[in-house]
Amino acid sequence: MSSGNRKGDSFPRRTTVDCRGTRTQWGPRVSATPNYLCRVFSYFEWEKLGSKVPADFNTEFFWARWFRAYNGDIAGIEKKIDEYMTHRRNMGYDGVDIAKFLHAHPIAKATFERFAISRHENDVFSGDVMVFLQKMDGVELKEIMKAIPLSNVLHSYYVLQDGWQRAMLAHEQKTGRPAGVVSVLDLKGLNLADFINPLSTSAKLARLVVKIWSEFFSENLIRLYLLNPPGILSVIWQCAKFIMDKRTQSRVVILQKPEDILLHLDKEAVPVELGGLRIDESGFSHPPESCCNPPKPVTNGCHYDQDKMFKEINLQGVPDLKTVSVKSKHKHDVTKECKEGQHLLWHFTINGDIDFEIVYSADGGKTEESVWPRITLTSLKAPEQGKIVCKRTGQYHARFTNSTGGWIPVKLHYGVVVR
Repeated sequence: MSSGNRKGDSFPRRTTVDCRGTRTQWGPRVSATPNYLCRVFSYFEWEKLGSKVPADFNTEFFWARWFRAYNGDIAGIEKKIDEYMTHRRNMGYDGVDIAKFLHAHPIAKATFERFAISRHENDVFSGDVMVFLQKMDGVELKEIMKAIPLSNVLHSYYVLQDGWQRAMLAHEQKTGRPAGVVSVLDLKGLNLADFINPLSTSAKLARLVVKIWSEFFSENLIRLYLLNPPGILSVIWQCAKFIMDKRTQSRVVILQKPEDILLHLDKEAVPVELGGLRIDESGFSHPPESCCNPPKPVTNGCHYDQDKMFKEINLQGVPDLKTVSVKSKHKHDVTKECKEGQHLLWHFTINGDIDFEIVYSADGGKTEESVWPRITLTSLKAPEQGKIVCKRTGQYHARFTNSTGGWIPVKLHYGVVVR
């Protein structure tokens, strides 16, 4: 079991020489070999990657995290940066106040009101790490998945991590030191049995959330502290194997006594409930000493209405569905001709993991542009649904890709309509 660095988990300092001179770098896994560093800091690669991100993201600390995450694989970094920036543009949270976005955007708002988390302003640090809080007491994941599609949670998690990213960058700009994020997750009230079966709703949800953490933000969220663990530690680690890879597991620290969090974080960053001095009197948290908002309970009246979206465009409900099997490493496109101003709506369920996205083509498929970001999904309690306004006339492709390496195809039931 990892114990982590004490008091803020500051990264170890080391000085290395790169292609442009001496640099002080932080982080546990940066190779100091000249060939590696010359490749990492190639002028042309730096310029190419830097052109893909906002100016305030284009810092040495930002790119050092990506280089560590992908061990200097420039092609891998470029691919994931493109996906990340596409998600920011398509969901509309690039260049906006992230806290206001999380409170107002229909997908993010409907998601985070169900979870007990700390406020979105991300302004509490312990040393150089921002401290995020979450509690599981009163949060029933199986019930939440009856109220919202899984995609709501996954899209919202991207936005949450982007807010953390901005807080880190602002801190780095202010201090000249690298920053990170730690999450303190209080497991009190969690039913561990919900995670023992890797095919359960809770385990599938956790696995796909962790997938985003691992692929896009592994060097941002550097520690996950688990408090009040239910059951035997060996069982918890067995559940973790189903949910996260070994590298991500190494970021998890289980604390048997909640007050032990004070061995790792400053009192000012730890809630009064846990023996610290942190209190939130903004009105967001209840009680203020918890520094977390109370989760909105899921009642029968909150269960997801799959017909509502279609009735809003004068259809009787979910349209007749088609069924296909998508083989491993294959894709299935549903192509619709749309005019500017029309709505494209989709509904689907699947029995395995599928990458879903919407792409636009003005020239019959010769070139494509993402208009709804690609994420990996599976079906839980509610079907996957959504809609976009077609901003340009042309072909829109609802694309389902089976990226898994398994030999069993994924069965897809879908309906895509234009109005």
